[in-house]
Amino acid sequence: MKKKCFIFFIAMILVINTTISIKALEISAKDDTKIEVNLKSTDILKLRIVAEPAGDETIKADRNLPKGFCIPKGLKAYKISAEDSSGNLIEKDKIKGAFTLGLGYPKQINPGLERHLRLFVLYKDKWIPLKSKLDLSKGMIKTESAKQFGIYRLLAPASDINPLKDIFVYPNPVQFGGLEVLNFRNVPGGSVVEIYAVSGEQIRKIDVPLNPNEVIWDGKKENGEFVTSGLYLYRVNMTREEAFGKIVVKR
Repeated sequence: MKKKCFIFFIAMILVINTTISIKALEISAKDDTKIEVNLKSTDILKLRIVAEPAGDETIKADRNLPKGFCIPKGLKAYKISAEDSSGNLIEKDKIKGAFTLGLGYPKQINPGLERHLRLFVLYKDKWIPLKSKLDLSKGMIKTESAKQFGIYRLLAPASDINPLKDIFVYPNPVQFGGLEVLNFRNVPGGSVVEIYAVSGEQIRKIDVPLNPNEVIWDGKKENGEFVTSGLYLYRVNMTREEAFGKIVVKR
């Protein structure tokens, strides 16, 4: 049986036609994912927000994702609900209009990917997109058009999942020994470039800074000696993503 993470919240009240307005409430699911709910108005004086990772309810929808979208690694769907002080679920008619809902993303996602995440709500076994915006300071994707409690998840355009997909090197073939160097382009900051001989021996490792102006290899091994002519392999590693390629060194 899943454990629920909840917080009991005494609403800040502003009486307007028997409804009350509630300031933004931030809670954490049991895996510490941050979730924010800002109900503009409701008839419930006391309520608690319950957030937990979704179960089998999303299987069908996850198998038929919206075209062009995918689930980034490490991102889960969350079931978000509200209960009154007696533990009864709050009915939809108690929620007055749209409200703001934010779902946090993990810090370890690939840098830059957060700018492409969108918030979706589960409806009849389909993920429905919501107008979303990034709150970088809180590490959340928010929508102001949520109209119900339910199951929400973050999706990203499939083309943006692998930040290493656009890496290339030039000139290739390359001739070291003079002023010529090998340039790596579109290498994300924080990644690692490794150069290997075809035997599998790692001969050079380059740690890429967070904001690289350029990433180059001067053709030298870790011991400072130039490599000989021949075929070499490179590997760019970043969190859970990898990119590979070949380098031809000529005399």
